Amino acid sequence: MAGTDTRGPTAVMRSAAKIIDIHANRTAVLNQKFSPALLSTRENIMKLATMIRTFFEDYLGWMVQYNIVSREHLLAAKAHPEEHRDLLVRIGGYSVYFVEISPALQDEIIARTEQEF
Repeated sequence: MAGTDTRGPTAVMRSAAKIIDIHANRTAVLNQKFSPALLSTRENIMKLATMIRTFFEDYLGWMVQYNIVSREHLLAAKAHPEEHRDLLVRIGGYSVYFVEISPALQDEIIARTEQEF
């Protein structure tokens, strides 16, 4: 739930892993949002890679997907869709153009916590 994931991306993954039942539901999707600036260093890219590997190997995660876009960019796309027709976002296992989804779903994506390391 947007706004409840306040202790960082690894805490989100540990929490999500607690509800994953690999025998009953192999379709659990974990969505996370990062600022592009967060992944501007090799060190942070390696942190993300390690975090993803841990999620799958240690916590038996099934699917994690990222939107690496700033809140400001999403707000600009909502306000001026004609200037952001190429902005793709991940939602529940698929990609969609941000400007083509409903305003309510746009707001949900904007409200997602922008994770930090």
